[in-house]
Amino acid sequence: MFGINPWLLGLYIVLSGVGFYAIWQFLLRVVPRIQPPQLPPLQTNLTKSLELSKNNDAILLVQPGGKILFANRMIREWLNLTQDDQPNLEHLARQARPSETFLGLCAIPGQARFSLQGLMVDGISYEIPHRDGAVILLTLRRPDLTVLTQENTTVSARALDILTELGRAMTASLELKSTLQAILESVERLIPSDIFEITVWDTAKKALVPYGFAGSPGFDRHLEKGVSNYRPDEGYSGYIYTHTKSLLVGNVDTFRETRPAADRRNFPIRSFLGVPLMIAGEPIGTLELGSLTTNSFGENDLEILSILSSQAAVALKNALVHQEEERRVAELTGLAKLAQAVGTISHTRDLFSHLVNSITPLLEVEILGFLIYDEV
Repeated sequence: MFGINPWLLGLYIVLSGVGFYAIWQFLLRVVPRIQPPQLPPLQTNLTKSLELSKNNDAILLVQPGGKILFANRMIREWLNLTQDDQPNLEHLARQARPSETFLGLCAIPGQARFSLQGLMVDGISYEIPHRDGAVILLTLRRPDLTVLTQENTTVSARALDILTELGRAMTASLELKSTLQAILESVERLIPSDIFEITVWDTAKKALVPYGFAGSPGFDRHLEKGVSNYRPDEGYSGYIYTHTKSLLVGNVDTFRETRPAADRRNFPIRSFLGVPLMIAGEPIGTLELGSLTTNSFGENDLEILSILSSQAAVALKNALVHQEEERRVAELTGLAKLAQAVGTISHTRDLFSHLVNSITPLLEVEILGFLIYDEV
């Protein structure tokens, strides 16, 4: 129809097919021999990019198993390491408090605050791909929380935001136990330490009742009341409460102005920081930190804890007032129910059983009973 000879068209199609087949065979033989260019190891590219990055973060690259593949200039300056020194994870963990927090960030992605060589740092870790598997990239930064002056106390914007947030957390509940836990958790976020404790003055017992954390972080950690109370004339707690002034101890072994309470010798603290909790010029308790290393706390930590203690004292006072009001309501309700029940129970055994059940919630006792005088 188009004026093309069918024989010529058929011959053209056959020759085209043979040509495509020859080219295909050539590609199959030649292309596999062309090797892609070898890319440089991911670690080399990564470390170069980290070295060239214009940030002040300290950076560690940690391989599964604990081997440090890379440490940038900032972390080396913090640890006084030269370029030839190879940082060791175990050595770093001994300089961190709490050490398990630091090691946890080196093992799995997360975010936490801890101290390194006595200075507070914020740590964030990420899991990134590596030629031999995933590795952990840990960045460390010293938070802007220490812009404080003795004459006219000022706080950085970041510190003010954190303190405001912690203040809301401490006053979120009027229940005493929840308030105490919120206070300690707030202190933990601002000042890394090995031991956190808050004491509450008990007027009836004339003693300070201690509360602290029990269990490990992330593993059944909870607030627990201390086994024994502290008298106002003993230990660091008594000193802070009686003198209504802060106490900063760089070395517990050489500090002689006062000594830890006897029952605290089971906790081998080496340095200590504590402040009184004051309401209208009167102490209602203490807020204390202890570290297993010397000189873990400084004047900046004392300033931050003093600011936080003002919010903590208000939250604690509100919780104590609420607890007292609940106790009075429970007493009146219990007495009303008791008076109503006494007039309706005729059997002596049922009467005593009801009395025990009604009075027990009103008293802090382990055993409650009645002794009946028998004239026979």
